[in-house]
Amino acid sequence: MQELHSAFASCTSRLSICAAVFIGGSFLAPTMAFADCVTFGGVISCDTTAPNPYTTTVGAGNSAAGDNITVNVGAGAQIAVGDMNGISLRNGAVITISGGGLVSATAVSTLGNYNTGGNAIEVNNNGTVTIEQGGQLLALGSQNSAEAVNFQGTGNVLTNNGLIDANNAVAIWSQNTSGLNTVINNETGIIEAGNGTTSTVIGGSGAGALDFTNKGIIRGSINLANGNDILRLYTGSSVTGNFTGGGGTDAIFLSGDGQSSMAGNFTGFESLIKNDLGRWTLTGTITGVTVATVQNGTLVLTGTNSNYTGQVIIDPAGILEARAQALPTQLVPANNIANITNNGLVRFTQPDNGTYVGQIVGTGAVEKTGAGTLTLDPSVAAGNTYSGGTFINGGVVAVGADNALGASTGGVSFNGGTLQLNSSFDLSASRAVTLNVGGGTINTQAFDSTLAQGITGPGGLTKTGSGSLVLTGNSDYAGGTVISAGTLQLGNGGTSGSISGNVLNNSLLAFNRSDAFLVPGIISGSGAVEQNGSGTTVLAGNNTYTGGTTINAGTLQLGNGGTSGSIVGDVANDGSLAFNRSDSMNFDGVISGLGNVRQIGGGTTILTAQNTYSGATTVEAGTLAAGTTNAFSSTSSTSVLAGGTLDAAGFDQTLSVLTNAGSVIVGGAPGATLTVSGNYVGAGGTLRLNTALGNDASTTDRLVVAGNTSGLTTLVVNNVGGKGALTVEGIRVIDVAGSSAGSFALDGDYLFQGEEAVVGGAYAYRLYKNGIATPNDGDWYLRSALVDAADAASSPLYQPGVPVYEVYAQTLLGLNGLPTLQQRLGNRYWSGAGNGTLSQGDGPGTIEPAPQPSEGGPTLVEGGGVWARVEGAHQSFDPRTSTSSADYDLDTWKFQGGLDKQLYESGSGTLMGGITAQYGKASADVSSVFGDGTVNTDGYGVGATLTWYGQNGFYLDGQAQATWYDSDLSSDFLGGLSRGNGGFGYAFSLETGERFALNQSWTLTPQAQLAYSNVDFDNFTDPFGANVSLGRGESLKGRLGLSADYENTWEGASGTTTRALLYGIANLYYEFLDGTEVGVSGVGFANESDRTWGGIGAGGSYNWNDDKYSLYGEVSINTSLSNFADSYSLTGTAGFRVKF
Repeated sequence: MQELHSAFASCTSRLSICAAVFIGGSFLAPTMAFADCVTFGGVISCDTTAPNPYTTTVGAGNSAAGDNITVNVGAGAQIAVGDMNGISLRNGAVITISGGGLVSATAVSTLGNYNTGGNAIEVNNNGTVTIEQGGQLLALGSQNSAEAVNFQGTGNVLTNNGLIDANNAVAIWSQNTSGLNTVINNETGIIEAGNGTTSTVIGGSGAGALDFTNKGIIRGSINLANGNDILRLYTGSSVTGNFTGGGGTDAIFLSGDGQSSMAGNFTGFESLIKNDLGRWTLTGTITGVTVATVQNGTLVLTGTNSNYTGQVIIDPAGILEARAQALPTQLVPANNIANITNNGLVRFTQPDNGTYVGQIVGTGAVEKTGAGTLTLDPSVAAGNTYSGGTFINGGVVAVGADNALGASTGGVSFNGGTLQLNSSFDLSASRAVTLNVGGGTINTQAFDSTLAQGITGPGGLTKTGSGSLVLTGNSDYAGGTVISAGTLQLGNGGTSGSISGNVLNNSLLAFNRSDAFLVPGIISGSGAVEQNGSGTTVLAGNNTYTGGTTINAGTLQLGNGGTSGSIVGDVANDGSLAFNRSDSMNFDGVISGLGNVRQIGGGTTILTAQNTYSGATTVEAGTLAAGTTNAFSSTSSTSVLAGGTLDAAGFDQTLSVLTNAGSVIVGGAPGATLTVSGNYVGAGGTLRLNTALGNDASTTDRLVVAGNTSGLTTLVVNNVGGKGALTVEGIRVIDVAGSSAGSFALDGDYLFQGEEAVVGGAYAYRLYKNGIATPNDGDWYLRSALVDAADAASSPLYQPGVPVYEVYAQTLLGLNGLPTLQQRLGNRYWSGAGNGTLSQGDGPGTIEPAPQPSEGGPTLVEGGGVWARVEGAHQSFDPRTSTSSADYDLDTWKFQGGLDKQLYESGSGTLMGGITAQYGKASADVSSVFGDGTVNTDGYGVGATLTWYGQNGFYLDGQAQATWYDSDLSSDFLGGLSRGNGGFGYAFSLETGERFALNQSWTLTPQAQLAYSNVDFDNFTDPFGANVSLGRGESLKGRLGLSADYENTWEGASGTTTRALLYGIANLYYEFLDGTEVGVSGVGFANESDRTWGGIGAGGSYNWNDDKYSLYGEVSINTSLSNFADSYSLTGTAGFRVKF
């Protein structure tokens, strides 16, 4: 009773599901027999029928009666024996312990049917033992030779889904000396022995073999005998102890698809095979294994295997994972040759630093993970030869030679890791380098290395270490580049070596190619850039790196013809710096060194620093402009090619030599000096200067040549705010200290007398070589004189617009004049024969003349009506005074209409009042030695009239008129001067006269008229910057006239009265005021015609239908009496009036 109690206690202490047999509250002693095991043929069935448990050995043991027997221990049934066998059969046995069933033996001696102890179950050959889930097989005795299962022979199969436990013995023992037994411990199975930790749970003797599969729990160690044993361990299973294969050729299979870890160490096993898809972690060693093969899935080694001398083979589907410290090396005797045959994947999980000196061969790959540093340093000279490539997914892989990374055809792939170079060497050109999404780092340390292959992939590259990394392949990786230390060089003197994307440069980026190479990305950071190759490196991005730029050879080009491509900071230039952009760009750095500068883009490059380079400057296209004084290097020989522009932008500059085939602009506010310390060569180019055109002391840009001049240059002078003035010596624009053999030709605003002239205010300037007082100085001057002589001050040269401006006011006055009463309305006062009456009598009626008013006769003043007239005139003026020596022809055309009405009538006369409206056009053709031109004016106006017609022939007529003008001015030389210039004019006239009868038909009418006219126009600035304004624009003109009038009346065919008046008139005119004056940039230009004019004219009026209708008109010719016929006018007017 005490033994069973102890056994029960021992069982429960190892596994809670292990149960002793308990019935009715007490343990059964070995001698008690209550189970019922019934034999029917060759089948023995045990159930819960009493007696239960069955306490006698089931089976005949090692005898023929024990062959081919089947024993079924049903659910709840128990065979519980004492110091004897529980079930003892011989060959062909089939034993099943169902769930809830139990077989136990409590042996204390070495007795038994096979004399091998009181084994709970023992069979000989070809037996099958199955323990279902919940079933138990227990060896509870103290005898260490009484196992739970003992295979006496071979060919037996044990399948355990329940519990097999041996208290003081081995749980399963193979007694056979040959053949093979099989044990399968499934997922629910538990096999344990002794203390449940390191006690032998499975063992054997002799040369028999065991094929053991464990998918469940093994508590204890496995110590096999001398057979060729197989140990199959599945993920999810566990073995708490160690493994000993014993003699023979033994193999361990690590199988399953899940994950498991095993702490045991392997000894005496020749083969370790990892198969299936699962992941096995071995925390112990594999020292005793001769060949370790990873066929599939992952094998993780965490123990110390440095003394392992066997083979490690990874098949294509297998992964070996370990720290470097956990992988085998063998210095003796093989000197680390082919330590690992890798046809799959070796994964170094390296959280710390480790070195692997073994050799990895095969077709597989190597992968590095973890934050630590893995140093691949194979001892053999051939290095590693694995050909599947190296994947650096974390931490650092350090190598001192290319062959440490395997075969030269094996690639290197990065996904967040670093390749560290421990010496100066080059990666094999056939080794593909790939940057995956996590990117990669190459740490050269203090060494130098060249990558001839292009780098690909979506990731980015980071360069660290103080050494240099030279990329001579054309890389297209997409993740950008970071230079943290050392030098990253693109190209090595050839035509390849490139990257794509942006570069964060905190050290040095160098370019060394012999061809043209475009860098489209943006370079940023605190690092520097070097151009070392003989070719051209084109920076197309707007770069922001701050470490400066050095050009040691070749060309560094900023921009590729577009609107981007720039750098910041200074440039040490011993090669060539080129600018090629289409827009305007400021370059703020200082350019120093022996190199050249080229402007080749169509845009504008503005140099804002004072540069000191001594190489040549060539402006091939676009504009190279200054942004500060001496931005152009004073030691640089400068050439401006056709199509190029050098613009000093108003800043003083000094050049050593200047050759100009393009355009040179001094520019900015006038007063800047472009100094050439050597020679100036004109090669058909243009020199542009800004000048405030005025007198000799005018502020001007200037070209100063300390050496000699040669060749041909076109000079363009831009007037900036100059109002013009008369010069004597002139404005010196080109100062030549040496030989002045060069020729400068002015490209002006117009040609005057075959020479170019430029407009400044009211004046025009031409270019002259040599001064007036210094006729051999070789300098060049602008002079506003008509002749190049010492008395030039008396003969200014005015610009071509001046005569037009001068005549403009006269043109407006010519259109602003008022007519006489007779011209406006014709005759509406009739007397004498013109006011005859129809005779009375029987015969036909005749008109009898009325007496003249002086004889008491009646007069007729026609009533109100509407009227319209047209007037045309051609006038030619040779003014008595014209500042610009202008004469002009003026053609005018007017249309005037009106309405008048009788306002008052008495015996002494009639008062008429009216309103008028008019439209007129004037065209003046101006001629002057300074230039011809035209003025075209349209005018629209309104007016009012008031007229007294006395019965005695006296009349008094008053007019008032306002007119708005719109004018276009043009010059034959300069083109349009002003368009749509607005103006305004007003005029008043007072005219009086009186008719004196000579007879009934003839009268004389002396008359006098005084007319005042005033015009003005809007100030304007002409296309050359001259301000034009009216100084004076008025006229007060008197007229004395005498007309001889003939009038008559007759009866028309319709019986109505018809009247007619014909007259001739002579007039004398006198202008009381001094003409007009127009200001042009502060200079007054007066124009005054002759004061005294005379003229004659003839006209008439014709009324019909009892004065209902009237036609009238006049023609006249006037001439100056001061210079007869030099100035004249021809005028004609015709009107039509309808009486109300």
